[in-house]
Amino acid sequence: MQNEPLQCKRYFVLVICLVLISVAGCQRRYKTRRTVDVAPPALVAKPLPPKASPQLKQLIDSAIEQTKVTTGYDPAYVGIDYPGGDVSSETGVCSDVVVRAFRKAGLDLQKEVHEDNRDAFGPDRGEMFIATHHPSKNLAQSGAPCYTGRS
Repeated sequence: MQNEPLQCKRYFVLVICLVLISVAGCQRRYKTRRTVDVAPPALVAKPLPPKASPQLKQLIDSAIEQTKVTTGYDPAYVGIDYPGGDVSSETGVCSDVVVRAFRKAGLDLQKEVHEDNRDAFGPDRGEMFIATHHPSKNLAQSGAPCYTGRS
């Protein structure tokens, strides 16, 4: 019983030492980096050549318009109708934006890519990336790496 106060003091001192060591270990040892806000470079719109086709102008205008409509990014695999199928116009991936711009200019890129993949499907066109042995209408639009020959 005489050792109780002495033992309490030892535990108290031990707890104080542990707290001090913990606090000392929490000190900031590294200087924080200063960040500088940098404005993006100004975009310079170059005019179309005088002999540019009206379809090219319509394509460029619809592509610019699509960037204002499609504000979300969703890479989820979604079943779409063929021909003319699409995911919600507010979301999708970059190729969805491109397909929509081409459609507005009068060319159904989804249909063109699907038919090209159907007619020339094989290892060089994505067969190795797809678990089936036929092109998927859902991947015709978003299978840009397969279509461009990149692997």
